[in-house]
Amino acid sequence: LQTPILWQHSGSGAVCVLTPCLAPALEAVLLRPTTLLLRTSTLLLAVVLVLGFVLGLAWLLTAQRHAETNQQALQAVQEQTNRLAHLDTLLVRLLDAESGVRGFMITNNPVYLQSYQDSGAEIEKTLVELRTDHWSDGTQRAAFEQLAQLVEGRWKLLTMNIERGPVSPTDGASGGIGNVHGLAVIEACGQT
Repeated sequence: LQTPILWQHSGSGAVCVLTPCLAPALEAVLLRPTTLLLRTSTLLLAVVLVLGFVLGLAWLLTAQRHAETNQQALQAVQEQTNRLAHLDTLLVRLLDAESGVRGFMITNNPVYLQSYQDSGAEIEKTLVELRTDHWSDGTQRAAFEQLAQLVEGRWKLLTMNIERGPVSPTDGASGGIGNVHGLAVIEACGQT
């Protein structure tokens, strides 16, 4: 005869009395996970993996869009910086030329005309670059065209004053380069 075996289930703690021949079969049945639990955990794992993939993909797409937006903003800032540098160059060159012409008109020394001669090509080049620039705002473009007309008018006035020659002591301040037009050019540079 076979002696009965006391068997205790590890999960529930239930105690059973078994005959030795049935113990292994019953233990295998009690310890095997149910197929429902296995299917549920597999499905849950699949859902978590798909959700993780979707969230990761959404994050990558958002990061890509932010990078493109940042790149466009950086490009716009660089264009504005270049435009401001051109406008500054235009103003500085025009003021240098005007100072040189004033020096020539007061002293009749042609050395002072060097800044006028050097600035001419630079001013023309800067105006061409600004005219070919892409202006996103029509009002800025119109303000620049107004500024360009003032600069060109000022340059003609400088040229006429050089051709007229130095100012005689009797002409005084009214015989030289007019300040009103010069102020208009400076103000227009500040508004562009």
